[in-house]
Amino acid sequence: QLNHGGLHSLPSVSGRPVPLVSFVPGMTPESDSRVLEEDEIQELVAAWGQAARRAVEAGFDIVEIHGAHGYLVGQFLSPLTNTRDDAYGGDVERRMRFPIEVIRSVRDTVGPDFPVSFRCSVEEFLPGGVTPELGLRIAREICSAGVDLFNVSSGTCTNTWYIEAPAALPSVFNGGRARAVRGVVGPGTRLAVAARIGTREAAESILGPDGVDMVCMGRALIADPDLPAKLMAGKDETVRPCLYCCEGCCAQPLMSCALNPEVGRERLPAPAAVKGKNIAVVGSGPAGMEFARTAASLGHQVTIYEENIRMGGKLGPASAPPGKALLAAAQTWYERALKNCGVRVKTGVRATAELLKAEGAELVFAAAGSRAICPDVLKETASRKDSRIRHAVDALNGAPVGKRVLILGGGLVGCECAAFLAGRDHDVTIVELRDALAPDMEKHGRFFLLEELKAHHVTVMTGHSLAELSDDGRAKVKDMYGNLLELPAFDTVVPAVGYSPDQELCAQLSRAGIPFLSAGDCAKTGKILDAVHAAHAAALSI
Repeated sequence: QLNHGGLHSLPSVSGRPVPLVSFVPGMTPESDSRVLEEDEIQELVAAWGQAARRAVEAGFDIVEIHGAHGYLVGQFLSPLTNTRDDAYGGDVERRMRFPIEVIRSVRDTVGPDFPVSFRCSVEEFLPGGVTPELGLRIAREICSAGVDLFNVSSGTCTNTWYIEAPAALPSVFNGGRARAVRGVVGPGTRLAVAARIGTREAAESILGPDGVDMVCMGRALIADPDLPAKLMAGKDETVRPCLYCCEGCCAQPLMSCALNPEVGRERLPAPAAVKGKNIAVVGSGPAGMEFARTAASLGHQVTIYEENIRMGGKLGPASAPPGKALLAAAQTWYERALKNCGVRVKTGVRATAELLKAEGAELVFAAAGSRAICPDVLKETASRKDSRIRHAVDALNGAPVGKRVLILGGGLVGCECAAFLAGRDHDVTIVELRDALAPDMEKHGRFFLLEELKAHHVTVMTGHSLAELSDDGRAKVKDMYGNLLELPAFDTVVPAVGYSPDQELCAQLSRAGIPFLSAGDCAKTGKILDAVHAAHAAALSI
């Protein structure tokens, strides 16, 4: 893939000012940048050809001109970033000149028989940017310019949540755009499409005469690099699912994956098989299941003890909010993987140190999870087992909730619970002490979660805290200056102010002198990625 960052270039890397198609106030850098002159543009056209030559000499089977996502070629195509009044901008034809010259430069270099692809954002989702109508015109012109494959994408680096589509967006997110392109370029042009394609069903829903010839998978192959081979072998159920959570692949400084802790460690020597120990795992959330899977695959005899009837810990309620259904797929995958590894599972069993000792556990892995924190202002009400109080997990699990709901805490859990309840026609108010909702959430999912709250008219009160709750549900909230505001009565109050590690079992094991390890929320509360990676590392350390 041959690309130039344009306004996203880094002077610290290139040693030059940021090259701009046009200066766009509020969007392009105001310093250490300059608009490209026509002779410089011609140099870039030639450079693309030389880059293609090097790719061919290096043995690549295809080259792709990256004209999508608001990089340099896309900046020429977009009326938002191309306001030039010379031969390379002004109207559609002149905005098309640079990409077409790049295509010709590449084609002249690689010859008529070498495959050339062009990736394009046919919609930018930005005011003044590429619209669907303009995108179709661009597609038609590019396909007529001599490319062998047109790769349909959308979005820009300004709104990366459309490029790296999170789970909040539908599967095969760009499928409709690809079909629209097919309608204007006809059956003779090869098309590809990307964005949230990670299963056989997703791929086959867009492959075909009225769709595309090829699908592109990115993050799904990070979660499971063997995905294509598994599908070809008909082993779909063994594919480790991508959660499209963007937590590892987008939010981390180094490439990672929430469900695949081996990503980025491929060159480390594989752990050797061991003489198996009898290991008890207490808790079947992400940490417990990952530890059990890894330990069993290394040769240990592993038994999971789960207090509840169903496995999964908080994966069940966590899969209920909008855009989180893939967490249920993760649980299903883990259950199958545990069965294939020979892990025994005992549900409906409350494990104690005494029980584990009696069952001959040589090592215990504690993954008992965490407990919801109840704010001091609600403790008296909660102690009376007032039906007005519902913790977020209970609400997501389907516990009865009244029409008017007050959610205390606007972090990830509080916002997702609010979206869940508001989508079921509850009148929801969020009270959050900080000045923003879910500020620690990964930005791709956060964008759509906040949009969901707006769409359902959730009332948001940031910079406030609950000061008082009367017996009839009337609440008084306090702002950062100590001013009190009385709110109308609520039928249900949902505390969502965080969790504290449940270390009761760890204390028992310590007193009994039973060797144990712990990870996940019972050691330190965090996200799924934190739990899975810590559990995997713990299993490798045995």
